[in-house]
Amino acid sequence: MNDWYKLIFSADDISAAKHLEMEGHFEKFFTVAGSPEDAALFRRLESDRAIYYFSPGAARIAMKLITHLGAAKSVAPATSEVALIAGHQPST
Repeated sequence: MNDWYKLIFSADDISAAKHLEMEGHFEKFFTVAGSPEDAALFRRLESDRAIYYFSPGAARIAMKLITHLGAAKSVAPATSEVALIAGHQPST
C-alpha cells in the first residue's frame, strides 16, 4: 500500500474540535504500532477548513481510522504546503 489519503474538516468540524479528536486517535495508533519511521500525519490550513494528509505508512497503521472518517485517496501534498502534525518527517 503506497497510497496517500486526505481528510477534510470544515469550519464547523474545527469548532467542534473533531480534528483534535482525530489527531489524538492517530497518535494512539502511531504509538501502538511502535512509532514507525514511515508514518506521518500532515495538515494544511485554509481559511474555512483544515486538510489532513496521511502518508502511506500512516495509512498502513491507521486504516480503521481513515475508513471510519471517510478519508479519500489523494496525491502526496507538496511539503512546502503542509505542516507535520504527528509521526516522522520523511527524509528527502
